[in-house]
Amino acid sequence: MIYDTVATIRAWPIIDGWSHAPDGRRIRLGEECGLGEGCQLGTWCQLGNGCGLGDGCQLGEGCGLGEGCGLGNGCRLGNGCQLGEGCGLGPWCQLGEGCKLGPRCGLGEGCRLGDGCQLGPKCQLGPWCRFGEGCQLGEECRLGEGCRLGNYETTITLCRQILAALPAVIPLVKWVTPARRSPGWGEGEPIHYTPGAVVVCPDPDLRLVPCGQGLHV
Repeated sequence: MIYDTVATIRAWPIIDGWSHAPDGRRIRLGEECGLGEGCQLGTWCQLGNGCGLGDGCQLGEGCGLGEGCGLGNGCRLGNGCQLGEGCGLGPWCQLGEGCKLGPRCGLGEGCRLGDGCQLGPKCQLGPWCRFGEGCQLGEECRLGEGCRLGNYETTITLCRQILAALPAVIPLVKWVTPARRSPGWGEGEPIHYTPGAVVVCPDPDLRLVPCGQGLHV
């Protein structure tokens, strides 16, 4: 197995801004990037200036990392994943195909996101979070350790870690129909609950969205 290093990529001929590997791959590497031992980059991957990958990271075809992104050891990104500038992934994180993270997102150790998940800017996930396929979070959402969302989540359990630092009773979420998600999503009655409570969607046709800021799926 041949692994990619900054030195080998820099040595490849550059045509139209892409480094051309002997095996036919095309890779674009920004300035001051760093790759740990045993990294593998798929064809058409792009790393912005100042990106750093830990040992054993694997990026699928067409992945893009904005400036200043950092991946811990053993991270794996599926084909077509896109990370905004300043994103950070802890060790052993896995992103399915087509995942998109907005700028300044942070994922703790061992997080796993299914295919097509999207996180808005400045989202923070604690260690060992698990998302199914197609889940979405809005801007500046924060989920604690071990939180889980299912595929295209229509039911959700809010973990104790999410609520530990919040006021005793808060209007964090509302139920709305999918038809109201855009442009008028956010209508409906707020649900009030106390820290440690479990909230389950009462109807499979309803979705969870934020009051002001929070999470939506």
